[in-house]
Amino acid sequence: MASTNLLLDADRLWGDVMALAEITDPERPYTRRSFSPLFLEGRAWLAKRFADAGLAVRIDTAGNLIGRLEGADPSLGAVRRIAEQFAVEGADYFVATVGILSVEPGASNVVPGRCRLVIDARTTNPALTRRFIEALERESAACAAAARVERAPLITLSDGPPVACDPMLREVMRRRARELGLGETDLASGAGHDAAFMSRIGPSAMIFVPCRNGKSHAPEEWADREAIARGAAVVLQAVKALDRSLPRKP
Repeated sequence: MASTNLLLDADRLWGDVMALAEITDPERPYTRRSFSPLFLEGRAWLAKRFADAGLAVRIDTAGNLIGRLEGADPSLGAVRRIAEQFAVEGADYFVATVGILSVEPGASNVVPGRCRLVIDARTTNPALTRRFIEALERESAACAAAARVERAPLITLSDGPPVACDPMLREVMRRRARELGLGETDLASGAGHDAAFMSRIGPSAMIFVPCRNGKSHAPEEWADREAIARGAAVVLQAVKALDRSLPRKP
């Protein structure tokens, strides 16, 4: 074979192609129907070759075999995260996630021409939201410039201000919990609650009861009977205490 500048072993590559070609129906050469036994055999063979070459191997939900050469930091995804870490000083609550990520045209063998993502950020301190948006603007613009692509302007779809529970109601419930011999702690919640809307017309507060493994608003949500009863007892005693203490109209 003539000398070339190819940075690969052409003989080994040809040998792999021919070995894979042998995994076929003799009556229909070079044919492996999708998800047939021959298809699965061929995919398993290629997966081993990927692994032998040092690639990280996985099969996606569509059954495609994917081999990926890890970068310098294997913990990072294939796409650089726009906001890898958002430092929050103090005790303020802040969480953010990419809840929607869509690419177009959406074909597995086509480089996307457009990508849309929707970020949901929740915090008890609006100043942190402003800082987060500034960081997104800066980091995403830098990523777009490095990739030589156009980044559309960031758009705010909705902006609901955080609502603090009424201090007096919180103190009443805290005292009732202690009187019942229960533990208590202040808890910020990023979820939307009716109490936030009720606060527009009067004082509001909430009581949370423990859920298994801390999961709520999920199919796995589960609160024990005793925990529910304890929460209800705190509410009952708080209502009775408020009834005794609040001034009555003449």
